Order: sequence, then C-alpha cells, then structure tokens
Amino acid sequence: MPAPRQQPFGAWSVATTSGAAPPQSRRGGNGARHAGPAECSSSGSALRWALRWVPRWVPRSAPLIVAGVLGAGCLAEPRAGTKTIEIAFDRDDAGWQPGFAEYDPARQEDMDLVAAHEPLPGDLAAHGGALRVSGTNLGDGLFMYWAGPVDGLARFTTYDVSFEVELAAAGCGETGSVPGEDVQVEGAVSLEEPRTQVEDVDGHQLLELNLDGGDESSGAPGRVVIGDLATADSDCDPSRLEVLSSRRTSSFRTFEDGAAWLLVGVAPQVEGSSDVYFTRVRVRFAIP
Repeated sequence: MPAPRQQPFGAWSVATTSGAAPPQSRRGGNGARHAGPAECSSSGSALRWALRWVPRWVPRSAPLIVAGVLGAGCLAEPRAGTKTIEIAFDRDDAGWQPGFAEYDPARQEDMDLVAAHEPLPGDLAAHGGALRVSGTNLGDGLFMYWAGPVDGLARFTTYDVSFEVELAAAGCGETGSVPGEDVQVEGAVSLEEPRTQVEDVDGHQLLELNLDGGDESSGAPGRVVIGDLATADSDCDPSRLEVLSSRRTSSFRTFEDGAAWLLVGVAPQVEGSSDVYFTRVRVRFAIP
C-alpha cells in the first residue's frame, strides 16, 4: 500500500490512502484508466455514431465488442480510497460554527452558554487556541457542539466513519465518584447542516437538533458516543490535553456531491457546568 500523501484541503489536511482521482478521468488500482463523466458522454455519442456505419458483413458480435471497449469505463465510477481528515483549531475555528440544543430556551439566560475560539486555559495556552463550549445543564438536558462542512468524498459511496478528538476539560458537571463520567463527548456525520429548532416534547418547549443522539450503534445522520470526560487519566484536569477515540463506527452514504457535515459536541447527562476545549478533530472515512 502506498504511503499516505498530504494535500491542501482549505484549513484542513487530508490523507488519502489509495488516492482520489481527478474528476475527468481516473485510474483503477491496477493502473487501468476509467473515463470520467464528460468522457462517458462523448464515448457514448461516438459509439452510437460508429454503430450506424457498421457494414452488413461484419459479425453481429462485433458491435458488442466495440461497446465493451468504448463503454467499459462508463459503467460505474471506481471507488476512491479511505480518507482521514484532520482539522486543527490552534490558529482559528477553521470555518466551523457552534450551537446549543436539547434545552428549554426560556431558561437560556441562566445557563451561562459560551461558544468561541479561545486560547487554551492555564499552562496549555502555549499550544494555541481551541473551540470552546461551556454551559450549565439545569436538569432539562443540554448538548453543546461545533460543526463544519467536508467535501471531496466519493459520490454515492457508503463509508464507515470513526472519530478521534483531542480536548482539554475545564469543567465536568457535578462532582461525583468519577468526575466527568456523566459528560459524554459525541460526534456525527450528516448530509444535512446541523440546525436547531423549537419543538414541543411531552408538553414542554425544547430547542432540538436535527440529528439523532446518544446511541453508539446508530448510523448517520445520528450521533455516536466517542467517550466521556472521565475516560482520560486526568479526571477533568484542565492542565492536560487528552485524546478520545470512538470504539464503534457510524455508517454513512454520500450523495452525488460527495459532501457532508461533521459535528463534535458535549452532552452532560447530569446537572452542573461543563467546559470543554476542542483542539483537534480527526475523522476516518473507510469503505467497508
């Protein structure tokens, strides 16, 4: 297998194991060239024109051979390779946007919600900035997140998606036997841009996210649990950076544009304040 190569991807870097081919033409794993959409169209036109002039004495199998030669590359697009996308937030927010969901909007003023690109706390400030989300769960629930777009995926392709996040935790909800155990870190990949809207839930008004949540086994566009703030040895020590990795993958299928939205967030399951800084997100798209 060739070594991964890095190529520019806006504010992100993309490692492609087997290499994505240009949109006009592609080469398969054996070096065979595959026609792109424009060439498929022109090849098809040429084929129809050529078959009109096949002499009567030519065997009937000949047009089929010609069709196979001219049209073989147009039957299906070859699969692109596994992509690993890593987004670092040390300098800026990389175009990501924050949001808050799953709470009663009437109580928002008492929840101390904060979302911004800020320097890391304390001694970690030397590492640069991070995406901060902070807030207080008053008991109704709370989900705090950042989301950003991704493109360049193979179109009409099913991927298994896994997440890795680097973060610092400065607040882990109510202190219990294990600090941070009830504060979940979750990720999602979705065809839809993450949005919130007020919905009636059991007679109560809640600000809901247009993604499912909290189930490790659920597929996209649902959220998957990456870990919790007690997974690290630091037990919510704001002076250390910790890395969490999802144990399971989420299944996801692209549309024609090969684009999607990524999301990482914090879901405190208990009352109290949570304060998290995301420094890096790494997402692996693997073809099963």
